[in-house]
Amino acid sequence: MDNTNVQQNPLSPVDGGNGLKKIGEARDHLVTGEPFSIWHCDQSGLRLTWPWPDKKAIAAYYQSQDYISHSNTSSGFINRLYKTARVFTLRTKKGIVNRNAPQGGRLLDMGCGTGEFLYTMKKSGWEVTGIEPDQATRKSAAWKYGLEIHPVEDFFDFPDDHFDVITLWHVLEHVDDLNQYMTKLRSMLRPGGLLVLAMPNYTSYDAGYYGLDWAGYDVPRHHYHFSPDSVKKVLHNHHLELTSMKRMPLDAPYVCLLTEKNRREKGNLLRGIAVGGLSWLKSLAKTERCSSITYLARPV
Repeated sequence: MDNTNVQQNPLSPVDGGNGLKKIGEARDHLVTGEPFSIWHCDQSGLRLTWPWPDKKAIAAYYQSQDYISHSNTSSGFINRLYKTARVFTLRTKKGIVNRNAPQGGRLLDMGCGTGEFLYTMKKSGWEVTGIEPDQATRKSAAWKYGLEIHPVEDFFDFPDDHFDVITLWHVLEHVDDLNQYMTKLRSMLRPGGLLVLAMPNYTSYDAGYYGLDWAGYDVPRHHYHFSPDSVKKVLHNHHLELTSMKRMPLDAPYVCLLTEKNRREKGNLLRGIAVGGLSWLKSLAKTERCSSITYLARPV
């Protein structure tokens, strides 16, 4: 598939500098098998996939039954594991929101996928709205759960100070213009509102173990690759204050098993379980080492 971003070297969206260095290539294991370059910014800690496919081309890289946030498939061991774990993660996500925001306000979930989180929060008393770029997924979730779900083109039409809570569960890494989205997210939050960002952490133990084979890079769907330090800098640039970080304990075993699956004949599911378990244990001592982290932030 063709990539149409023509700028030779990327600029850092955090500081605007051109001092990013190519550190290697990660491969698309979901659709095409293509390699994509990963670039690192020493100053901010942010990593980028570059070049990534343009807006027209990128949709094809999501067209797979194995992309579970769109397909909701139960085919295969890892997908069944994901769906089983989702019962726990939905309860955890609901608890994070309800403990940190007055219950019953307006909630926007960006990249709501098949709609389970939105439906959970609707039942919990929230006035919910979703954004989902994939048309078939959007229509299916809206019909199944009776939800208000908009295409991504509607995102920039929402008024300022409109939502009490905005959640992005493994979504910010997918956007095509980080600063444009962060500016809009900040403007839509009401004073005292809550922004919830969950993202893979390339400084985790499991990411370090697997290197650029780590499934958390998920190129080219993930354009940005975050560390806790880079998240803090992005939030600061957009007048948001990080208030806490939460571990996502089930992500390490899942992403390690997925990494081993992607290795095909070289993969070893028992090794994936072991690495995922060790990564989780290390994160108990230091949240910053967790495979994925949920960041809570508020306007300042």
